[in-house]
Amino acid sequence: MFANAHLQMINPAYGLPGLAFDFADGNDALDARVLLTRAGSATYFDSAGVLQTAGTDVARFDYDPATSAARGLLREGAATNIMQNSEDFSGWTIQNNLTHDSGTVAGPDGNSTADQFSSDGTNGGRAVYPTNITPVAGNTYTFSLFLKDGAGGETDVTSLTFATDWTTANTVRTRTELANGWYRNTVTTDISGSGTFFLPICYPCSGDFNGMNVDAIGYTFGAQFELGPVATSYIQTAGSSASRAADVVRITDLSSVNLAEFTAIVEFVLSGAETTTARVISFEESGSAYARLAKNGATALRAEVEDSGTQFQSSDFTVAAGSVHTAALAVKANDFAAVLDGGTVSTDVSGTVPTASQISLGYDSAVSGEDLYGWLRGLRIYDSRLADAVLQGRAS
Repeated sequence: MFANAHLQMINPAYGLPGLAFDFADGNDALDARVLLTRAGSATYFDSAGVLQTAGTDVARFDYDPATSAARGLLREGAATNIMQNSEDFSGWTIQNNLTHDSGTVAGPDGNSTADQFSSDGTNGGRAVYPTNITPVAGNTYTFSLFLKDGAGGETDVTSLTFATDWTTANTVRTRTELANGWYRNTVTTDISGSGTFFLPICYPCSGDFNGMNVDAIGYTFGAQFELGPVATSYIQTAGSSASRAADVVRITDLSSVNLAEFTAIVEFVLSGAETTTARVISFEESGSAYARLAKNGATALRAEVEDSGTQFQSSDFTVAAGSVHTAALAVKANDFAAVLDGGTVSTDVSGTVPTASQISLGYDSAVSGEDLYGWLRGLRIYDSRLADAVLQGRAS
C-alpha cells in the first residue's frame, strides 16, 4: 500500500492511471504484467516474521519481522556469501569456557537450525570466531549474524568485534530486531593490509572478553560475510561460498501507457547497499534513449531523460536509506518535471521524448551493476503530464 494517501486518489481531470501496482498491500501477489526473473532462490521475511526462501523466479514480498508491516517487493542485485557452512558453527574456533551444541532451538527460519553456545561461569575470555574468511584488502565488507540471548546471555551491538592484524577503518555496527527474540547484528569495515583475520562473537558482551564469572547462553544462526556497506538478504552456504542472483523486474506490455506523454509516481525504500548510480525506474529503449529516476551520488536522486542527447536533468533530491520516498517524473515534449516527497518541482521546457520498449524497476537493462537494493512499494503511471501542484501533492 502506498504510504501516501494522495496516491490512492483519482482526479477526474487526469483520469485513471494506465498502470497501477501496489506492492505493499499485503496481498503478496505479483500482477501478471510485472515480470520477475531471478536465477535461483533468495530469502525474505513473511508476515509472521519467519525467514522464508523463495524459489527461482518467485517474487519476494517482504515484511518487517519485528512489526509485521509490509515492506513491499524486495529487489536486490547479486551478492555472494563467502562464509562457508553458514549455519554450522561446529567448525568455529571456540575460546575459553564455552560449549557448543548444534540445532538446539528454532532459528529465524522457524526450524531447529540455531546453534547454542554456553559458558560455565569461570573466568577467561569467551569468544567464538570463524576460520574460513579470506577478505581482499582494499574492499569494504559486512559481516552479519543472527543472535538470540539465552539465560544470562548479553549479546548486543558490540557482539561482533574485529580482532585482526588487518587494518580496519570506518567501522559501523548495527543491531536489527527481528521476531521471537532474534536480532541480526552486523559490522561493516574497510579492510586493508594483511595478516591473520578473525572476528569474534562474545558471550556475554558486557565489559571485555575476560574475567566474566557468568553462566550464559546464546544462540547463533546464519553467518554471512559479503562485499559492500550493508548486509543484504541472508544467503545460506554449505562447504563453499554461495551467491544470490539479481532480481530482474520489468514491464514489457506497455499497450496501456501513453509513451509520448506520461507521469510516473513510484514509492520505494533504499537499503543502503546500492551503488551511487542505482536505478529506481527506467523507461528504456536503449542505452542512449530513456527516461528514468536514478541515484546520483550517495544521498541524491535525479530524474534524467536522454534521447540521443540529454533532454532533461532535474536538480538533485536528497534520499536516505531506510526511509519511504515517493518520486514523480512527468514527461512531455518541451515539458518535463520531477519531484521527491512533495518538495520543490524541478522542470524544463525544452526537449524531446524518447521511445521505450520496457519499464525496468530497480536496474538498468543496458548497464550492469546499477542495482537498487531495497523495496518497491507502489507504481502509478498516468497518460498525461500532471500539473506541478498535482505532482507535489501526490508525491508528498
